Amino acid sequence: FMYHELLRDLQQEFAEDIEIWEIAKTHLGFPVYAVLIGESTAIDRADVLLVGSMHGNELLTFNYAWDALEGVLRNPSDTTINLRSRYNLWFVPMANPDGNWVSMRYDHGIKKGHNNGRNTDNSCSISAVEGIDLSNNYPQKQQASIPEAETIGMINLLNSRSFVFAMSFHSGGNGLYVPILHS
Repeated sequence: FMYHELLRDLQQEFAEDIEIWEIAKTHLGFPVYAVLIGESTAIDRADVLLVGSMHGNELLTFNYAWDALEGVLRNPSDTTINLRSRYNLWFVPMANPDGNWVSMRYDHGIKKGHNNGRNTDNSCSISAVEGIDLSNNYPQKQQASIPEAETIGMINLLNSRSFVFAMSFHSGGNGLYVPILHS
């Protein structure tokens, strides 16, 4: 719930600089937001995407994505001014609000809240270990036979723009994992 307040405050403070898009509504009814620093009508600019909290129990990743978002807005250095003039910067700080909600309210164990919490065992109750791993819910992935609303929202966003770079933050314990770059 603090996330919605943070978004509301950011929208009031930077009304001329950002656009907030609801790209999906989860099965628990939470919205998935994309925040754009740039202009949605500036289709001549390339798009860049940062995603946090794809796994609801990776709580640090929301902070990484949110800090990057605020940093670009609040610290107008030569680098951020250059980025803002060349790219549409998209942020999805919390791609898995259901998993985050489950993780925060149940047991925050290694796999608790990792998935999106959708009832997958037909028990009619929410379990902290149930749901779909949204990272594996994209086309060509193992669980992608029935894409989740969060996945469809991300795919629609990706297909609607000309993204040249995307990064999804993941964490484990006290670390931040980064991909191995291949030539």
